[in-house]
Amino acid sequence: MANKGIPGLAIAASAAGLIYFWAGYKGASVTEVLKSLMKGEAPSGENKYPIALVSSGVAGDSGGVSGPLSSNAVVAFAQKQIGIQYQFGGGNGKGPTVGTNSARNGRPGWDCSGLTQAAWLQGAGVHLGHYVPAQYAETKRVAKGSLQPADIVFFHGDGVLGHCGLYIGGDQFIEAAHTGTNVRISKLSTRGDYVGGGRPPGH
Repeated sequence: MANKGIPGLAIAASAAGLIYFWAGYKGASVTEVLKSLMKGEAPSGENKYPIALVSSGVAGDSGGVSGPLSSNAVVAFAQKQIGIQYQFGGGNGKGPTVGTNSARNGRPGWDCSGLTQAAWLQGAGVHLGHYVPAQYAETKRVAKGSLQPADIVFFHGDGVLGHCGLYIGGDQFIEAAHTGTNVRISKLSTRGDYVGGGRPPGH
């Protein structure tokens, strides 16, 4: 049966527009998205910046962290998520979700802004958006030398604001980085794409 819908050129233009929108929204390069689509993969603008890890969960880890939890409730919530998988779009302010199922396994997980959103909501009752630029706009700027545990640290992703994590002190932050990793503690000083810190007003 012939396609009586939108002409092929319009379909191609619409697809290109969606790719560019996705790339801008999630901080992915258009080339990376196109390569993923050609391979049949779900497009993702996840953080792929090489970093030195302090600790990392392993596949199948049920999460949790050994040792005492931080006395800061926001940080303590994030600590409990260490070891839970990254899931694109994961997190709903209460806990991990399957998100858009970028990991293709149906297990709940976190993406970067979903984790920071839930940590601040569960730890301090502060509502933040589930989107990196929104959280940047909703927080006041904090100088790098004045960062305190629970501040949100922001990073560029291919030239746009595309990743965030939760600072825990001592040059460390907790992040949900990208598909194939679990929530982990990473070193801030290894990041060449650091944009700045943010703190909800009144905290």
